[in-house]
Amino acid sequence: MKRYTPDEIKSVLEAHTKWLRNEEGGSRANLRGADLSEANLRGADLSEADLSGADLSEADLSGANLSRANLSRANLSRANLSGANLSGANLRGADLSEADLSGANLSRANLSRANLSGANLRGADLSEADLRGADLSEADLSGANLSGANLSRAYLRGAYLDGADLGGTDLRGAYLKIHCLEVFTGLYNYQCWAIVTDQGVPWVRMGCLWKSVEDWDAMGIRQSNEEEFPDDGSEKCERRVRAFEFTRCAALAQAEKFRIENPTQATA
Repeated sequence: MKRYTPDEIKSVLEAHTKWLRNEEGGSRANLRGADLSEANLRGADLSEADLSGADLSEADLSGANLSRANLSRANLSRANLSGANLSGANLRGADLSEADLSGANLSRANLSRANLSGANLRGADLSEADLRGADLSEADLSGANLSGANLSRAYLRGAYLDGADLGGTDLRGAYLKIHCLEVFTGLYNYQCWAIVTDQGVPWVRMGCLWKSVEDWDAMGIRQSNEEEFPDDGSEKCERRVRAFEFTRCAALAQAEKFRIENPTQATA
């Protein structure tokens, strides 16, 4: 793994800037497998650069432009990416554990199977991001925008979702720390989530609607979205009802498991 000096990094960035501007003498930054640990890349423009497999652990990338960059399998653990632009970036299988991604733009980024455990994602934009199979355990997603994100098979145990935007759902003022979460697709038009909080409270998310099982039962699934799913006995309506009942049962089963394993902690 080649270790880049500050002067070498400067030369690569200058050539990359020329390449982005279609200027003579420019060349796309090829930092594949490079050792850039603890490097100062604050505010750098590495959009569309190849950083696959690079070691960027503890690097300062705050405010950097990494849009559409290839960062697959890169090591970004404990890196400072606050306010960085990672929209459309390929971060598949990347290690972002304990990284600071507060306020970062990760919209439409590929984060499938990425390690985001313990990461700071407060206020980050993860709209339409691919988070399938990602590890978000103990991550802080407070105030993050997750609308349209794909969280199938993602691991969110211990993750904070206070005030997060889950596609039209307002969680401001709610305390939500995830103990376990199951995501179901194909049951009806939208994703269904079965959630248990760290207090043992079961929640269900149906599309953009996110409520505790207690609140769902008080409202009734048939009356929860009559504009899009009128209670008219149609297959569309009944399919949603079946999807809810399946997800509700999954949430209650997980809550019961939590109660058995944590008899003095569970509140519901």
